[in-house]
Amino acid sequence: MKGFIYEIRDLNSNKIYVGSSKKARLSDRISDHLYSYKKNRPINSRLIFDGNNWEAKIIEEVEYTKKIELLLREQSWLDDLKDDDNYELVNGVRAVAFNSPKILSNQI
Repeated sequence: MKGFIYEIRDLNSNKIYVGSSKKARLSDRISDHLYSYKKNRPINSRLIFDGNNWEAKIIEEVEYTKKIELLLREQSWLDDLKDDDNYELVNGVRAVAFNSPKILSNQI
């Protein structure tokens, strides 16, 4: 299967959101974010959309057989960016919780 890792970046600050998706197009995934934003749902990307000056792009395409492989690549990006002083990562949670029962039983 094909998926991708993407970023949504606030062009007025150093805020960045990183996510992964199995969707065919980035625009479809961003539409999901924007729908939740407009419906006032609690999403972390809100911190970027509030600035009204953002861009989204794919930062890596990923071939995977199990969803956990895609999530692990996303987590790798999150881990790398959280220590980079050039970015303020707005993701609220990890992509992968290694003590998850689904991961421990290899169900993802």
